Amino acid sequence: MELTNRCIVHIYKGEGKMLFVPIVQLENSHFFHPSEWYIKLSSEPENEEIGNSVRICINYLIDTPIIKCDSFEYQEKAPWRKESRYKSYNSFSNHNELICITKNGDAMEITATVRTGKRGICYNPVEEIILPFNATDEDIGNAVNKAFEISNRQ
Repeated sequence: MELTNRCIVHIYKGEGKMLFVPIVQLENSHFFHPSEWYIKLSSEPENEEIGNSVRICINYLIDTPIIKCDSFEYQEKAPWRKESRYKSYNSFSNHNELICITKNGDAMEITATVRTGKRGICYNPVEEIILPFNATDEDIGNAVNKAFEISNRQ
């Protein structure tokens, strides 16, 4: 199935782990998770393992129907809630870094972000690394780690 909405993978890093969360962005910019499915790795996995996890998430989005849920339902089932000790996304975001990966046609955009806002709860894009979608898992992992380095320098 060809996905007409945007495939996005959020990678959260903190608390000794990395969470890979597949997301679909619809035209009205609301996010819907296809399910409670996600990938959890240790905080320092090999580049190839990172790239493979990104590819698995994108393929999962392409192969899985979108399940719409309201924000309350999502908050109750969110991977960050299951995998952290925090009760609110605000607290979680203050202790975890975020990298966004978007499949855009035949390209993969890896975006470094930085926390902003009064309490640091918003993630704003800082820099983008663009790779071809057929890049190796090693190259994807290198780009993700570079994006985390860029985020840390901000």
